[in-house]
Amino acid sequence: MKKKKKELQLKMTIKQRRWLKEYFKTGNATQSALKVYDTDDYHGAGVIASENLKKLKPRLETLMEKHGISLGTLIVKLGEGLDAKKIHGTSDNFVEIEDFAIRHKYLETAGKWLGIEQEKEKVSQQFNQFNFYNIPPEELKKRQKEVLKSIIDGQ
Repeated sequence: MKKKKKELQLKMTIKQRRWLKEYFKTGNATQSALKVYDTDDYHGAGVIASENLKKLKPRLETLMEKHGISLGTLIVKLGEGLDAKKIHGTSDNFVEIEDFAIRHKYLETAGKWLGIEQEKEKVSQQFNQFNFYNIPPEELKKRQKEVLKSIIDGQ
């Protein structure tokens, strides 16, 4: 068991270890790269973060499994988050209501897992690339949302 732990550590650079620690704290790979790799270039930090995620994926999976976090566990937790509620009122008089902010965060996470965020970016790039007409920004955003909805709904 100690040998495996040592192997995991030996294959990571000091900055990768620091980045991984920061990533677990923040949950944001790019922000973690900005901090650990001492850069102000957001795009460059995104590239570093992407490379680290690819390189460290087997290590991350091993760490997750070691701590009892499987794909099944993640799916269950995602489902719980999509049903998030909060208590509104006082301790004597309260009601349980939907916590849409938390639910939205879980939906964003699910979107990242499923690659929906990447699709959204592609659609945005397509609209920007082929916007030869002088379309007001509000109308452009409305059209982008319609296209995204059709992609998500599979139409």
